[in-house]
Amino acid sequence: MAQCLSTTFATYISRLGRVLSSQASSLRLTSPTTANHHHTPINEMGRPTKQVHWDDSIPVTPSPAYSVSTLPSSPGIATPPMYQLHASLPPPSPNTIGSPMPVIIHPILGVSAIPALSWDVSKPLASLVPLDKNMPQVVLAEPATNPGFTTLRLSISGIPWCINVASLTPVITIYDVLKAIERFMKTPVTAAEYQSIPTNAQREAVSRAFTARHGGDATVKHEGLKRVDWLCGRYRFLGLKTTGKSGLEWELCLQ
Repeated sequence: MAQCLSTTFATYISRLGRVLSSQASSLRLTSPTTANHHHTPINEMGRPTKQVHWDDSIPVTPSPAYSVSTLPSSPGIATPPMYQLHASLPPPSPNTIGSPMPVIIHPILGVSAIPALSWDVSKPLASLVPLDKNMPQVVLAEPATNPGFTTLRLSISGIPWCINVASLTPVITIYDVLKAIERFMKTPVTAAEYQSIPTNAQREAVSRAFTARHGGDATVKHEGLKRVDWLCGRYRFLGLKTTGKSGLEWELCLQ
């Protein structure tokens, strides 16, 4: 049943990605710091390896809790109620205009010890499986936040980079967020970035993570170190939580 469910969602995810991509001629879900730059893959020793191109190739019970952040009320785009727990926000009353507006993360993406999405982020997005077999597939096309925005930034504890999420639609969807995470994890690491790791112990941990990930697979090994290796085994997706800074910045929680 789980395999059948995964196959169904993988097919839907692939189709949704093609539809959204066709609606955006120039936007790409990738970090601006890596877009339009060529990287030479490096191995666990921090040395260049043979260049191998990778192809781009995403489902869930609602989390019982969701994160709330605040943002000035003016920039947001009003969005409709979302899957089950995600209630729409009332319009600001005259005495609250100009005060911070709560920004709610979709419960599908909200951090939880039992996350709505079962996903090992070291693997393709198509391997993601919903814990709720009755979750409608169209949920992936719903706005990721309420109110909705066209850009979001995700941070990861212990990782020197942020994930910049751009929208393929009027507002960022759940699919947009998940696809941005996948592409971030696939981003090759440069020799300079590897050498910038502060300590030898941390560098060795990243190298061990890479060795474990490729497991002797020649193709994966030749692709070289990627940002996912910085996680050192913290691959289980737990969801997003507020950083307390603004509604545009969230922390990606992994285990």
